[in-house]
Amino acid sequence: GRAAPSARSRTARARDAVSPRLSCVPRLPDPHRGRRHAAHAPRPRPRRPAPAPRSAPDAAITSDFIVGTPGETDAQFEATLDLMRAVRFDASMTAAYSPRPNTPMALWDGQLSEEVKEERLARINRLVGEHALAHAEAMLGRDEQVLVEERNTKRPEQVIGRTRCNRLVFFAGDIDALRGRLVTVRITEARKFSLTGELVRGD
Repeated sequence: GRAAPSARSRTARARDAVSPRLSCVPRLPDPHRGRRHAAHAPRPRPRRPAPAPRSAPDAAITSDFIVGTPGETDAQFEATLDLMRAVRFDASMTAAYSPRPNTPMALWDGQLSEEVKEERLARINRLVGEHALAHAEAMLGRDEQVLVEERNTKRPEQVIGRTRCNRLVFFAGDIDALRGRLVTVRITEARKFSLTGELVRGD
């Protein structure tokens, strides 16, 4: 019979289906939210992944990582860092593995020390921060569509909104007039996980 398409060919078709005019991928519900990916058994170190496709250069890609699962080797952890350098995630939720009562993994051999888990978590968090800041700085000077959500309680003259790629944006505005509206904001300051801008117009 006809052979099933390889994962590589399926990925290529999915990549080609993305419109080059797409400025950002909207945030969608994740049916697998709460799941985490971890290396549970030793395996050969994979080849370095290719850079992310450029057909949607402004797409925001996020992920979750748990480091220090039982049996995680140095090579497997370095492969995770290689993946992160190749993809350059906009943001990632990270954690060090900790045993949970009445779970099979808590009884597995190869439990790592707290020192090793903390060191790996610190390294992965540094990389997350570097990539997040680079993505944010690339937005400086750009006009972004922002959905206004609430007042900035620390600076009441400001409102808080989110870009189409879910980045927090702070800018001066009247929350009573702007709440729930899509507006255009020019980005003037960039930080790892938030932006500051100036209101250009209410769309």
